[in-house]
Amino acid sequence: MGGSGQCPSPFPRPSLLLAQHGALWGPRLPCAAPAPRSALAQALADLKGRTENIPCVVGGEEVWTGAVRYQLSPFNHAHKVAKFCYADKDLINKAINAALAARKEWDLKPVQDRAQIFLKAADMLSGPRRAEVLAKTMVGQGKTVIQAEIDAAAELIDFFRFNAKYALELESSQPISVDISTNSMVYRGLEGFVAAISPFNFTAIGGNLAGAPALMGNVVLWKPSDTALLSSYAVYRILLEAGLPPNVIQFVPADGPVFGDAVTSNQHFCGLNFTGSVGVYPSLLLPACPHPDPAVQHYEHMLPSSLADLQTLCWVSDLPLEAIKPQGPASAMV
Repeated sequence: MGGSGQCPSPFPRPSLLLAQHGALWGPRLPCAAPAPRSALAQALADLKGRTENIPCVVGGEEVWTGAVRYQLSPFNHAHKVAKFCYADKDLINKAINAALAARKEWDLKPVQDRAQIFLKAADMLSGPRRAEVLAKTMVGQGKTVIQAEIDAAAELIDFFRFNAKYALELESSQPISVDISTNSMVYRGLEGFVAAISPFNFTAIGGNLAGAPALMGNVVLWKPSDTALLSSYAVYRILLEAGLPPNVIQFVPADGPVFGDAVTSNQHFCGLNFTGSVGVYPSLLLPACPHPDPAVQHYEHMLPSSLADLQTLCWVSDLPLEAIKPQGPASAMV
């Protein structure tokens, strides 16, 4: 995993769907250039009245269960934008095993190679797949064109590009060596799997919760929100097309408590990447850490009731908590 890599400048590009109008300090209005606007209009037209079939993807294979669900358009409940199914506990365990089987090979892949996959995905999002992801975010999550552009395009592209940049910089920054010795540091993935649980409101957050741990050499089980399946699956497919090996991220829509119980009870569960409500957080923390450190309990009690989003990482094992504590700093890279 040694060596250095070069990353193209990740600095944000001008939005294709925003333009300044009127006076210098006038409002910003949606005014796409003809080509991007036409592509988005066509992508929206393609989704009209259409229901996309979205399976669980486990071990690189599409899997359907009998627990079929539908994602409805929030502004037109008669339109089922996606048909999907819940993974049951057995399928979630199968996904865990498939991920673990791929862990060692993925972790040993040079970070430069892993970064290139996410840079390619960012290029796809900023170019040929931009209209598709914007349209699916608009139709599936009820966003305006500006809201979708800020989220599903600009933010997610930045996540992938900046994450790749920082990952390469981490590895290229090595300890000081003197003449009689050589000091080096290697960043390695966690010995287990990471669970990524993404929210309903941001396409970009879903892609980042699953993508960031994968970039750093981890294997991931991604549970997307039921009300963001359409856009989440589009991002997942883009990652695969960009070169992500099939078993690195398992795509497993599931009932929340079923997924939480399955992953937190597994001895190979080593990380949680979560954005969601404060109410859900304890249901994930307590099964994983039945006796959390007092500092964690204090932090939880300090959370304001208005806090809507929370991101956290929890190191989990079947060992006693005292034996786990030293591993906490090692898991912080997730």
